[in-house]
Amino acid sequence: MKILIAEDEKTTQIAVKNIFNQLNIECDCADNGLEAVEFCKKEVAYSFIIMDLYMPDMNGQQALEAIRALNNGADYKIYLLTGNEEFTEEEAIKNGFDGLCKKPLNKQKAEELVSQFK
Repeated sequence: MKILIAEDEKTTQIAVKNIFNQLNIECDCADNGLEAVEFCKKEVAYSFIIMDLYMPDMNGQQALEAIRALNNGADYKIYLLTGNEEFTEEEAIKNGFDGLCKKPLNKQKAEELVSQFK
């Protein structure tokens, strides 16, 4: 299993990657939405993508739309990663994401995500 983490905050990126590595999940990391789109253009078979909303160069919403426009874009499950306490799962889905992960991501939520794809 391999996932993509799109997160501009290095501390958060490392923490999220470490959680998934503990679950024996391989991770690619993108520092912004534009890099996430470039990873997806390579048509890597990611089990899912975790995408921060607020990133430089291209935010998470723009990256989501760009990924969905790719030939294989519908194949990706993309979860919004946000620290915004007011953002709900319903809003994430309404905006085209497949679900919501709150920051800080914990191991239990990571295990729940992984279990959906095994």
